[in-house]
Amino acid sequence: MARPRKPDHLKIVAGTDQKCRMNPKAPKPKAGVPDAPPYLSDKARAAWDYIAPIVRDMGVLTEADGPALANLCETLAELREARQALADRQELTYSTETESGSKIHRAYPENALVSDLDKRAKSWFAAFGLTPADRSRVAAGKKEDENPFAEFMS
Repeated sequence: MARPRKPDHLKIVAGTDQKCRMNPKAPKPKAGVPDAPPYLSDKARAAWDYIAPIVRDMGVLTEADGPALANLCETLAELREARQALADRQELTYSTETESGSKIHRAYPENALVSDLDKRAKSWFAAFGLTPADRSRVAAGKKEDENPFAEFMS
């Protein structure tokens, strides 16, 4: 799978911007928290209420990011349900008998589902910069309004 494109503003912050690789006509959506879609499940809505303020405060969330954030929240809700199903079983495998009469152990289908949902969640976390590794790729400098001399003078 190819590496996803890096947004221009992240290239600038990281110091890797080059004129030939920038898109001056790229849309610039308004920063802010989009409204949660009405179709979110209750668990996904709880995830939305938890994650939206975090990514807003990181300066990553825009009003155009609603569908992507909804996908992240639904993935987390499904992951929580699949993990709960495994916890309710209190074991990861079950025994069954083959046609020849021998006994084999098999993993519950929820194991594969949890694995798939973990991968999807990791992908969505990366899209919003919600893992330490994703945040470490960007070297943000001081904010412009932070002026140590102005603080000294007051």
